[in-house]
Amino acid sequence: STEMWYDGSKKIETTSTGASITGQLDLSSHLDMGDSDVIKLGDGDDLQIYHSGSLNLVDVYTNDLQIRNGSEKMAVFNLNGAVELYHDGELQAQTAGNGLRIKTAGDTDTELSVVGPEGRNGIINLEADDGDDNADIWGLVAGTDGNFLLRNYASGSYETNIKAGGNGGVELYYD
Repeated sequence: STEMWYDGSKKIETTSTGASITGQLDLSSHLDMGDSDVIKLGDGDDLQIYHSGSLNLVDVYTNDLQIRNGSEKMAVFNLNGAVELYHDGELQAQTAGNGLRIKTAGDTDTELSVVGPEGRNGIINLEADDGDDNADIWGLVAGTDGNFLLRNYASGSYETNIKAGGNGGVELYYD
């Protein structure tokens, strides 16, 4: 066993099984660890961070995990509960047992934008009953041609039920 003292108190003690450091450890470059080497934090190793060789993992065994900028929450992962995303410290999106909830903070409308890349449509598909039956699948399409479509997949391919044109008419379709 080797001991190193600084300012009258023991700071580093090395043994055949490792080193114990009291106080702050200053790494001037980086901490180099191999695959599956684990950083364990907390009295009961409550938080563990490591790379398994194929996955980057953060394991939280007790409580919640928060990502913050100082005291301002950015994301919260609640143990056995919701995942919460924040914008400027205000809750904006939250998973729930029945789906996803979005909410805008302050005095403004709430928007959900689905943006297709250049030359492609923006599409929202709605699927009931696990989406495993064609008749349970519907879609909303903002088309690149300026049309808005409500369509169904009942016959195994999409067909339009309602077509609305920007600055134009509305067409209703039957079968």
